[in-house]
Amino acid sequence: MQELKQIQEENRKAIIMACNPEAKTYEEALEMELGFGCELYNNNDYKIIIDVDTNTRGEDWNFITRSYENCMRHREIRRAEIKKIIGKPLTLTRVLIALKGRWGGFFVDNIFLPSENNPAYAKINLLNTGDEIISLNWYLTKETLEEQSEKTQREINKLLICNKKI
Repeated sequence: MQELKQIQEENRKAIIMACNPEAKTYEEALEMELGFGCELYNNNDYKIIIDVDTNTRGEDWNFITRSYENCMRHREIRRAEIKKIIGKPLTLTRVLIALKGRWGGFFVDNIFLPSENNPAYAKINLLNTGDEIISLNWYLTKETLEEQSEKTQREINKLLICNKKI
């Protein structure tokens, strides 16, 4: 069985490629991700989230920097200072864009409100060309795919990477 970290990386690559269909490579798709909301690491290994995209194809951007001390400050950073581009967060919208490219469509079947034992979640059904329905649960209090349950992450990986039925 694959490690969860590997599943997450495969999911990230597939979703980012699907959201940037004009990209020929993953590296090119990551470059296209540069803009508001994109996460990256600078040469000092500080995680940075782009706050204001002042010049997407130029040299300078404005960022909010989150340091190890967890303080936030605005500063400009040069392209040469970028060590690794992570990309924009893998939200439900971006996951559905990637799944729609491989599956015929989707619909939200039900939204379950929080109860004593369970958080709020949406039941999302995917349709393939043979009218088969595959169901996924997306917890609404968790914004990104990496925050979802391991089961949901693995199911999405099977649908994106392996194109297998769950």
